[in-house]
Amino acid sequence: MRPGPPLWKVRRELARLGRDLVSYPSELARKVYFRRWYDHVSARTIRQTEGACPDAPEIGLYVVFPVSGGQATHLRFLDEMRAAGIAPVVVSNLPLSQADRTRFAARSRLVVERPNVGRDFGGYRDGILAIAPLLSRLDRLWLLNDSVWLVPGGGDWFSEARGLGADMVAATSNFALPRPDSDRFREICWAPSTAHRNFHYASYALGFGGRILRDPGFLRFWRRLDIRDDKARTVRRGEIGLSQWVLRHGFTHGATAGIETLDREISALPDPRLDHLARTLVIPDCPRLEAARQEVLLTDPRSPRGREDRIRLVLATVARVARAYALPAHDLPRGFPFIKKSPLRLSPGGAERLLTVLLENGQLVGEDILREAREMVRPDTPPSPSTDRLPVSAAVKPSVPPKRRAPVGPRGALWAETAAGPATTGARGVR
Repeated sequence: MRPGPPLWKVRRELARLGRDLVSYPSELARKVYFRRWYDHVSARTIRQTEGACPDAPEIGLYVVFPVSGGQATHLRFLDEMRAAGIAPVVVSNLPLSQADRTRFAARSRLVVERPNVGRDFGGYRDGILAIAPLLSRLDRLWLLNDSVWLVPGGGDWFSEARGLGADMVAATSNFALPRPDSDRFREICWAPSTAHRNFHYASYALGFGGRILRDPGFLRFWRRLDIRDDKARTVRRGEIGLSQWVLRHGFTHGATAGIETLDREISALPDPRLDHLARTLVIPDCPRLEAARQEVLLTDPRSPRGREDRIRLVLATVARVARAYALPAHDLPRGFPFIKKSPLRLSPGGAERLLTVLLENGQLVGEDILREAREMVRPDTPPSPSTDRLPVSAAVKPSVPPKRRAPVGPRGALWAETAAGPATTGARGVR
């Protein structure tokens, strides 16, 4: 008989249940009033600027959080979209300086500046509502955000995504199988399924075809979306909710970097490549899984046990934290064009390993990404344990990103308000 769940997990779930019960009354009130308050009060401060980009059969909403101002990688992302035949619409979750507004407008059809409410899905919602009259006439709508970098030349991804021929396309998906306990990673059973209740496509890169855009339920989903600053609820109602809406309504869907055959890909790697992948595996903010990784790295990568443990560790990490976070060392050299930024801040070990991967692929990712990555690393990043030390780590010098005061919006103090009170201008989107 298989043993029951560990005590720490039981305690965690009981604590979560207690928090849910305590927060239920206030949660109900927020559900009733929060969005209405935002739509009728806070949304009045939204500022729109017409851009120089002409109309196109495809529009791409690009949600940005330019806490350090507009970056060269933002502008290149827009240039890649335009080269792919997409008219960009920039949605900023912070007010822009006049210089940034001008630069974005020169490369966009429209620039929308909004209060930082609802994270990326709040930005997607306001962007979609701003172009709502055009939806039924579009061939495709893209939803993208700056939680990722797009490598130079990465605009080819749009053609690859179109080539799937699906109503909804994405770069990657999450939670297509149960998340294994970190200390039971060897028990991973690789059988991904879209039937999993938390399955969803990652929202940093999504595309919707005409069949979805002409369905009245699509716009209704966005009008009724309950936007919040709480990340867990945003993921559940936004990311998961949107993907589940697509699945329930029978639309076709797919991802360019699927995980259906990932187990065979990893198993086919030669010993040195597999060991390198385990050593550069990015595990953001998951100490128990990181401890398991350190244990595996002590084994001989050429032994049957060492090899099998590395394979199962990689697969368990993908199941727990998602492919886009975990596998830049595997996917970047194979042409995957997106790089998640948040591991540079979530944990020291993850930050160092991601920087290692970026430096190893320096010609591919370009100097702009490398510079921004160095600026983002947590200033308190300590050296990695000896089993994880990599030669390039000594060249990585963490620095503090420059501070930037958010300018006052076009309607004075109202710009700094959210639907629930003072703005939390430091909150990120769904990252």
